[in-house]
Amino acid sequence: MAKLKSFTLDLGYPIYGSKFVNGNTLIVAGGGGEGNNGIPNKITALLIQPDNPKKPIKRFRELVLNDKEDCPMSLDVNNNMILVGINENSESIKRGINKHLRKFRYQNEHLKFVESCQIHPSNNSSVYQKLTCLTKDGNLGVIAISDNPSSLYIVDTSDNLEEKFKIFTAGDVKDISISPDGKMMCYITSTHFEAISTITGRSVFKTELSFTMSKIAFYDNNAVIIAGSNKAGIVLGEFLVNKSSISKTSVVARNMKGITSIDVNPKSGIVSLAGSDCSILLVRVKDFKLLKKLEKVHGFAITKITSSEDGKYIASVSAANTVNIQVIPPNYSTSKSFIASAIQLILTTILVALLAI
Repeated sequence: MAKLKSFTLDLGYPIYGSKFVNGNTLIVAGGGGEGNNGIPNKITALLIQPDNPKKPIKRFRELVLNDKEDCPMSLDVNNNMILVGINENSESIKRGINKHLRKFRYQNEHLKFVESCQIHPSNNSSVYQKLTCLTKDGNLGVIAISDNPSSLYIVDTSDNLEEKFKIFTAGDVKDISISPDGKMMCYITSTHFEAISTITGRSVFKTELSFTMSKIAFYDNNAVIIAGSNKAGIVLGEFLVNKSSISKTSVVARNMKGITSIDVNPKSGIVSLAGSDCSILLVRVKDFKLLKKLEKVHGFAITKITSSEDGKYIASVSAANTVNIQVIPPNYSTSKSFIASAIQLILTTILVALLAI
């Protein structure tokens, strides 16, 4: 595989969440937290423009958040809605007041605060909204809290933020994902996988898998991609909802401790995995073939990986203050390596020569 074109920008604050709001605009969020010692809490819109040699990643719009509160710890974006997890200051939380769920909009190319509310009751400032997920239409959200067992909530986000269902989980929730049609959500602990109807709030099925799970993402309304590990290394599995079973698994890396984030793009056919060693694995969905490993993309832990809907860009962000963009060529997942193409050309030439005899 040819070397990918890539760009990196240092934003000056640790970044914990990111998502494309459209084909070339990436929303990121993070900061230094409460009493941030000069490191601000921010939500930033970045323009991705690889043909601009001076500013391939441009800081386009930005909201500076309250420096007396915690920084954004999780984020999702869909249909121009931005849902973020931000704790209030520790003194407010001690009094049981914590409007941790925040709603923003990307409207007319500007970032706009809409509302905030408290869904989870707590007076412990170390408990925060660690996972946030939105349906494609932006009308429903799922959030996971960092208590153990994790509190999970399905939230109506269409108008005023409002709790719809509370889900009782099997332990420490590692990741959540919502199906493309918005009718189902899944969560995983290290050992349990469960699907919940977002319409009724009831469990559809639950199971245990043969490897330790860490990240999850719907590929379509039936297939769910699960990343984890076993003694052999990093494992990818495909779970089919209609069969309630794993359809395939593969070890995609052997010398890596874990996965910190996952992205699945149906358009490009690529699963992107952020490794604990700050690398990125690009894996083909069809057969779980490792297409490429990008070494040391960031100087510190990758907190989130995401891709544009058309699959053209893969963005990763880090607690090292950096945003990295990888430009993915068309048909990248189906193209052959140089060696494979050369071998095929040689074999074709030999075959033509034999037929000509």
